[in-house]
Amino acid sequence: MPTDERLQLVKNNTFDPGLETILFQYGRYPLIHFMQALEVPGRPTARQMYGARGWTVHHLTDTFGHTAVHDGVTNGMSLDHTADV
Repeated sequence: MPTDERLQLVKNNTFDPGLETILFQYGRYPLIHFMQALEVPGRPTARQMYGARGWTVHHLTDTFGHTAVHDGVTNGMSLDHTADV
């Protein structure tokens, strides 16, 4: 059955576990490709920020390959000590 017909059936509340499997498998390959693409920009980030080999990314990593911390690392604690003065 063509995918567009299967999607229409699911929209009409028909359960299609096979379609769920296909979509999951499809989705993981773009994710794997994205992660592989981040290895190159993530290497200098790991070396410069942590003195580590390998590569790293942070929570604001994007499709442009920005892998460094963009908004600071505070571990939930304020580092602005002037607020206490």
